[in-house]
Amino acid sequence: MMHPLPPLISHILGIGSVLFFLLGLYVCTLGVEIQQKHQFLKDPPLVCINGMPRGFVHVRGKTVLGASLVSPLTQLPCCYYRTTISRWDSAAAGKFRDIFDDTKENEFQIHDGGGKILVSSGGAEFDLPKAYSVEIDINTPGVSQSYVEPSLALSAPPTEEHLRQYLAQHGVTEGNAAPLSGIYRLTEYCLPAGQETSVFGTCDHCYGPGIPNGSLVLCKDEHVPTFLISNHHELKVSPRLRLMAIACYSAGILMITASLAGALALIYSHFA
Repeated sequence: MMHPLPPLISHILGIGSVLFFLLGLYVCTLGVEIQQKHQFLKDPPLVCINGMPRGFVHVRGKTVLGASLVSPLTQLPCCYYRTTISRWDSAAAGKFRDIFDDTKENEFQIHDGGGKILVSSGGAEFDLPKAYSVEIDINTPGVSQSYVEPSLALSAPPTEEHLRQYLAQHGVTEGNAAPLSGIYRLTEYCLPAGQETSVFGTCDHCYGPGIPNGSLVLCKDEHVPTFLISNHHELKVSPRLRLMAIACYSAGILMITASLAGALALIYSHFA
């Protein structure tokens, strides 16, 4: 037969059971909210700019450049580019190893046919197809493995002279001794004017000297871990949110189970 628990232990067990039960409910509720956020981010609704609500949205339209950049290799006016130089490394399992990476971006607008909205691209992740790629043996004339994205409709690809000048500007020059000699790959990604693009970001008000009443802008929200500019229609969501939701469910159920076990032990000891 179980002896009654001492009063102090009974009070601690009773209070602990209540606290664990409430905490378990809170953690389970948090798991539900995280799961709902994960489900929403997996398939955010495509909205029209003219009727855009505040919050996380999916907008698709054509880019309209403001202060445009010029991509270093293809010389295209764009709002974003990323250019990399890689060197063939036979010692590293025969792979190209990045030795230079240059990325620049500017704000731009996106137009869906019904309206325009400014995209403040700071903090955005860009997921764009390769626009241009070429390989050069620094000590051998000519280029090889050249690729140009067909949708860009370049009037002419970059000349070999331009490519070698770009390499020279970044420390790769003809006639230098190893390790600068070798095979190099130049790759460029860019977001030019008029390209059909999806933006998965937060719609919010932006204020400034010229817009005292505020204007809608797509930007990064510190509370939503996703801001993607892509040519894809779908958003690939990290499994991290789902794992967090599962962890909250598991922890909450364990806490509630522990609280119920404590309550049953207290009741049993009281009536034993």
